[in-house]
Amino acid sequence: MFPTIVYRCPGAHQCAGGTYDYAAAKDQAVFDSLIGAGWSATLPEAQGEELEVKAEELGIKVDGRKSDATLSREIAEALAA
Repeated sequence: MFPTIVYRCPGAHQCAGGTYDYAAAKDQAVFDSLIGAGWSATLPEAQGEELEVKAEELGIKVDGRKSDATLSREIAEALAA
């Protein structure tokens, strides 16, 4: 499993309409430290967290039943208003 990469959004790299950063985790101790500091094990997980943060900033209710697509649409609508 190691070395591996962890992700967080936003960042300097672009992908799927968003931005992200990545960092290398050479062993379990580094991985655990990075995850504890807010990094995510996968890019989709990091992007989902970014959507939730932005939605909460805009006052959009976030719950586990909303898809990333729904949150993205609601964020776009709120930003356009």
